[in-house]
Amino acid sequence: DVVVYHRFGPVDGAVERFIIVINYSDFDQSIDIPFSINGKWDHLLNEQSVTVENFRMPNQRINWNWGRIYFNKGQ
Repeated sequence: DVVVYHRFGPVDGAVERFIIVINYSDFDQSIDIPFSINGKWDHLLNEQSVTVENFRMPNQRINWNWGRIYFNKGQ
């Protein structure tokens, strides 16, 4: 009941990356969120940043009927 979607592409000479996580179940879920690159990602729904290591964020609690959107603009 959790979907993780990765979208990326070139924009103005840089690669923009999005990781979208959606929990469409009626229960909170804990998952490891995979990322395509390490480094700083902006969490667009709560206006914070996270630092990704080892290409994942382990044991993340995703609230029921909610999600996360992470954004990274590379060089």
